[in-house]
Amino acid sequence: MTLNIQLNWIFTTYLLLRSVEVAIVWVECCICLCSYEDGVDLHALPCNHHFHSTCIVKWLKMNATCPLCKYNILKGTEQV
Repeated sequence: MTLNIQLNWIFTTYLLLRSVEVAIVWVECCICLCSYEDGVDLHALPCNHHFHSTCIVKWLKMNATCPLCKYNILKGTEQV
């Protein structure tokens, strides 16, 4: 697949990311390192790691992997 096709696949598949609610106090987004606050949209990848919605959208424009575990969005596997 070309990069454009891969990116289109990522966004058509994973911009429908699951919205999540985090009940843990003092949890932060590993992309921007800011704490989650009430009312802020969060999304989770298939590996169940969660991030601010705006942060993960920006991340997925440049990377096809989870920033924490390197789960490959395109292949559906963790990178070793």
